Amino acid sequence: MVPRVRNSFWAVLMVVLVVAILIQSQFWVKRDVMDSVVHIAVETEYGGWQGSGVYIGDGIILTAGHVVEGAIQFTVTFEDGCIYDSNDYYQEEVSDVGFILLDSNSVCHSPIPFDNRIINRGDAVYIMGSPYGTDFLFTVSEGIISNTTLTCGGYFGGKPIFVTDAASYPGNSGGPVVDSDGEIIGILVGGYGYADNLSICVRVDVIVLSLNKYLAELELERL
Repeated sequence: MVPRVRNSFWAVLMVVLVVAILIQSQFWVKRDVMDSVVHIAVETEYGGWQGSGVYIGDGIILTAGHVVEGAIQFTVTFEDGCIYDSNDYYQEEVSDVGFILLDSNSVCHSPIPFDNRIINRGDAVYIMGSPYGTDFLFTVSEGIISNTTLTCGGYFGGKPIFVTDAASYPGNSGGPVVDSDGEIIGILVGGYGYADNLSICVRVDVIVLSLNKYLAELELERL
């Protein structure tokens, strides 16, 4: 009986170690992503508001279209305290996707990649950003994908979306929604009333289409 007990002990120990490694790896993934998440302070002619975003490379901040709408100035802040000002942005109104252009030579943060795989109901996701602006800077909420096949009408413009039960609040808009690999699968664009567990997100395929359109316009401007 002793060999059996000993073998069972090592088997259980191996399972515990594997689980611990997986949990630890997800912690590092979320920490690394947060290094490239930004808080966005928006100045407009009539006041301003706050939102969230994420650095995707070449000086480009990805956020929600309604975050950049009507802006005259942005103050973009990373978690490490680096601050950038900009008044250069692009808004894709139909998809509610927006981009802010920073001086790419001065940005030293790592871009977060897109994950173009097919997402499924039940997949783990994380919403990152700054709910309620400077009151709760750089937070993360965890949940699962609740639905992947919706087209949301009304204010959200009939765009293809997915829904997650991860909590989100005002100020989270434009923040990245990432998977367990720390890659972007969408951005948060809204929710419904007081339903904390009904967060509406634009899919990554829609984001990529908007980004390609933006990059094409930048090329034309540089000619």
